[in-house]
Amino acid sequence: MNHPVTARKSFIQIKTIYIALLGGQLIFLAVAYILVSNHMVWTKQGLDPLKYISMVSSVGALFASYFFKEKFNRDASRQGNLNAKVEKYKIGTIVNGVIIEGANIFNLIVYLLTKEYSPLILFVFLIIIYILQFPTNDRIINDLKLTKSEQDEVMGRI
Repeated sequence: MNHPVTARKSFIQIKTIYIALLGGQLIFLAVAYILVSNHMVWTKQGLDPLKYISMVSSVGALFASYFFKEKFNRDASRQGNLNAKVEKYKIGTIVNGVIIEGANIFNLIVYLLTKEYSPLILFVFLIIIYILQFPTNDRIINDLKLTKSEQDEVMGRI
């Protein structure tokens, strides 16, 4: 039997997915750092262009994540019912997180291949931005421009 996902449950799913994406990045960071610090990876000459590509991809990911997040937020706030709004917001949050995660995974791969610290600096910068975008209760209310009754439903106050 299929049970419809309520807006409240969907909001909890958004937070859970966001935390899982963050956890995956941090686990890969730990693995990469351990491998490099224990000299378990070998570098190859001529990989310097990867550092520049990681810089460009990191900046590009910031702009792309912002663009897609804003587009999904606009689309979500125009939806007719609350469940449709929250589902659209969930998709936008996942897309935003995956874009940043992709750039960070690439930064860690470049770190593994070059043993340079510049990709790690980019990683930390993107992680800080990722954490600052965490979907809090206030953020979803503001992003979706929820009415008072919709706010009560999402926050479980009904």
